[in-house]
Amino acid sequence: MKYILPLGFLVACSTNHPVTVTPDAVQLAQYLEAHPTSALQVTNTTGHRYWLYDPVVQNDSLIGVKSRAEPDVQLGLPLTEIRDLARPGFDTPKTIGLASGILVGMVTIVAIMEGEHGALSYPAVMGGE
Repeated sequence: MKYILPLGFLVACSTNHPVTVTPDAVQLAQYLEAHPTSALQVTNTTGHRYWLYDPVVQNDSLIGVKSRAEPDVQLGLPLTEIRDLARPGFDTPKTIGLASGILVGMVTIVAIMEGEHGALSYPAVMGGE
């Protein structure tokens, strides 16, 4: 249960941004050099998606670490089998939506708690006795 809120922030604050480069060895190598990234989401021609960490272009393949948990396990995909590429990034609208949702939730909880315990218990402030 304690991991739900941090996971919610992670999901709400990030999104995948399409990489608008054709899977050509020279163009992709130039893109990776100009935009160093630690991760790329690769969709192959059959629709399967893979994450590659620390990706590099070697000959006619995109190669990277398959999992941060297993840095010695690499995955290589031929450039001819790559349909789409995406990189992780920050998503401002999702983050604002998450923050707004949390704020509304907190206000709702306070209102419910106040309703259960009577109106605000500050008679002097409210003009009462």
